[in-house]
Amino acid sequence: MISCAWAQPESTFSRAESQLLTPHAYLTLTSFGGILFVLPFILAIAFSLAMATPPRTALVWLGATGCALGTILILKLVFIPCGTFIGNLGIHSPSGHMAGAVTAYGGLAVVIHRLARHGWLRWGVFFIAALFCAGIGYSRIVLGAHVPNEVYLGALAGLVSPLILLFALPGAIPVLPKPLVLLAPALTIVILLLIVGEAGVTPEGYISNLSREIAAYFHVCGFNG
Repeated sequence: MISCAWAQPESTFSRAESQLLTPHAYLTLTSFGGILFVLPFILAIAFSLAMATPPRTALVWLGATGCALGTILILKLVFIPCGTFIGNLGIHSPSGHMAGAVTAYGGLAVVIHRLARHGWLRWGVFFIAALFCAGIGYSRIVLGAHVPNEVYLGALAGLVSPLILLFALPGAIPVLPKPLVLLAPALTIVILLLIVGEAGVTPEGYISNLSREIAAYFHVCGFNG
């Protein structure tokens, strides 16, 4: 067994201090890609869809987001112990925050695209989601948590969700008039922001330890148990 603590890249506020936003603002922005936001957000959206649309829509949503989160988990389990052996990419750990952001907010943009009846709204959500996700990815670089290639790979993993939703959801989803139910995701995010928005809780250490234990078990990437 290997018990190896997760080591964060050096950094943190030296880069942020010279940017347009304050370090505090970048920390708040980046938290929207963390698992403490993304997972409850995904579940809240699933609840909303189950209450306001045919059941298949919620199942497709859960399947698509689950596939994307599973993809980034697998990539982390591979790259954390073996990143130095994979090409010359400079990737130690793909950005889970970026993957989570694209999974949840990019996926939601596709759902809204299917639900909306007005053309400006159907395409506007893609622009807003892309801008928000880009901001989260940029915050990871500014805060020194990831290098650009790690953010790009995280984004590619997250794209699994919107791509599945784009092809699996029907062209038009009949929506029942349940506006209060549809407010659940926004309410969830506000509550989480107030309670744990800056707690800094992350599963990265557990994933790092698990990846090294798996590598040691299979005697790969220089780990011998």
